[in-house]
Amino acid sequence: MRSSTEKRERLILAAKRLFYRRGFAGTSLSDVAEDSSVPVGNVYYYFKSKESLAEAVVAAYQNDIQEWTRAAELGPTPQERLKLWLRGYFAMSVDGEDWNCPFGRLLIDLRQQSDRLGELACTLYQFMLSWTSKEFALYSDPADSERLAQNLVSRAQGLGILALVLQDRVELVARFQEVENWIDQPS
Repeated sequence: MRSSTEKRERLILAAKRLFYRRGFAGTSLSDVAEDSSVPVGNVYYYFKSKESLAEAVVAAYQNDIQEWTRAAELGPTPQERLKLWLRGYFAMSVDGEDWNCPFGRLLIDLRQQSDRLGELACTLYQFMLSWTSKEFALYSDPADSERLAQNLVSRAQGLGILALVLQDRVELVARFQEVENWIDQPS
């Protein structure tokens, strides 16, 4: 049982990595099998199609986002929880395996692939928007919380892209700090 679970997880991790680096359309199931050291025939045992593998990748990213959100929920105030959430985003986009936000590209690729997969990938951002909006509503005008959440998530996403362009950790720390400061007095 453990070997079966490990193979499935290796396939998902390889797909996450390859979908990010090559895009969904540029990655074959054979590529995923090779990268994960799982025989290509076994891929079909775990995933009936590339689309079902994409669903598993989205679920894995959802788990990642929920994990850093759960860690953020330990903050004593909404501002501190939002800052902790932003630090989770920073860790993924700057301190992760690659610079940038890996699920941003996935969202675009899956949206181009099919409406169903695109909508599934959108749930990643919908979750982040919902959670951050709830936190903003606790200390700012609740009618404004959705706009503030969109501002925060889009700024984090933009900094994820800057991470890819700049690849300068010192500069990115400063830019993320500016967003953290904005969280205290959002406008």
